[in-house]
Amino acid sequence: MSAALSRLGKRIATFWTGPWRADELERERSRLSTVIDHSDVAILAVDARGKVVTWNAAMAELTGLTGPAAMGKRIEDLFTLTDEDGDAVSIAERPRGSARLTSTAGRSRWVEFSSSAMPDGTAPKLLTAVFVDKSANRQLEYTRHLVLASIHHELHGPLTMIRGHAQLLEPAVSNESSAESLGAIAEAVDMMQHVIADLVTLVDTDGTERPATAAEPTAVKPLIHRTLLSVPSVGTRTVISAEPGVTVMAEPVHLRQCLLLLLNNAEKYAPEGTITITTRGDGTYGVIDIADEGPGIPPARRHLAFKPYYRLPATRDRPGSGLGLHIAETLMTAMDGRIELADAPSGGLMVSLWLPLAPAAPVAPAEEHTTDTASWRVTMEARRN
Repeated sequence: MSAALSRLGKRIATFWTGPWRADELERERSRLSTVIDHSDVAILAVDARGKVVTWNAAMAELTGLTGPAAMGKRIEDLFTLTDEDGDAVSIAERPRGSARLTSTAGRSRWVEFSSSAMPDGTAPKLLTAVFVDKSANRQLEYTRHLVLASIHHELHGPLTMIRGHAQLLEPAVSNESSAESLGAIAEAVDMMQHVIADLVTLVDTDGTERPATAAEPTAVKPLIHRTLLSVPSVGTRTVISAEPGVTVMAEPVHLRQCLLLLLNNAEKYAPEGTITITTRGDGTYGVIDIADEGPGIPPARRHLAFKPYYRLPATRDRPGSGLGLHIAETLMTAMDGRIELADAPSGGLMVSLWLPLAPAAPVAPAEEHTTDTASWRVTMEARRN
């Protein structure tokens, strides 16, 4: 947007100051004036004396000052521009940026602007500037931040209390399945706190900053087992085929969050059939494949599946927001990994998570794979009972 506004401002300045024959000049000025007046972008031009010579209808709407009232006046007599710290911003010195525009008519708007100001500070013969009102977007971002910050604040206490009580119960638990349940509760609390913090970070940075990660060597198979404890309805029909010793560089909570997102998707879109999780080494990467027996995603639509809020037409009647794969991709990218979609051998969808192998982490040959089927299902059935 800034680049486009800058080009527009410079073209207008070039036109007004360029060499033209008198008849051409009048004709072209008339044509350009019509375009400027009907533009949705607020445009102004100031001559070498610092007087306004162009002030279109969008500029009048933005400031509350009509063209006749603005023509011939100096900018400082019409409006001021200030940054977030309240310091003055000058379009004659800054080619582009964002600022709060406050007019003498009492209007205040947050705008993105671009001007024909020269980078070396040389004063142009005609200073032009274009403005786009960003107040609605900014208010929306502020509201989103306020809501998420409030959620973070209000949930912090209850989550801490849940975790504390789970820890207090640990000494009183004697059987293994109950101890695993308490561990699953504690891990779920940790993940929720990470998720909320990540959401606040993404809003604060307008979605441009990746969630903070602290990658560490993470054994894949135990993490998958712990994750399945949180979704027993999926665990009872899951088969794990794991290469021994696959250890990747990852942030454990974020990787577990990715796995939960994918397992929840499998439960939603493939409510029947077996879910197969395979771990393997591939070059310098460790790979986790999650395959289901659902309808899958057509190859032509797979790139769309990572877009926020996108949902396949055939599944829009099911609960969900269309954010799962987008969040998973964001987290994988933050861990220097990637996520891929393909057809599963069973005909459903296979989602593959690729992460760098941990240094000096040996990967056993493929023939030494171990498959956890009956033992895992027995464990999950015991927990359900």
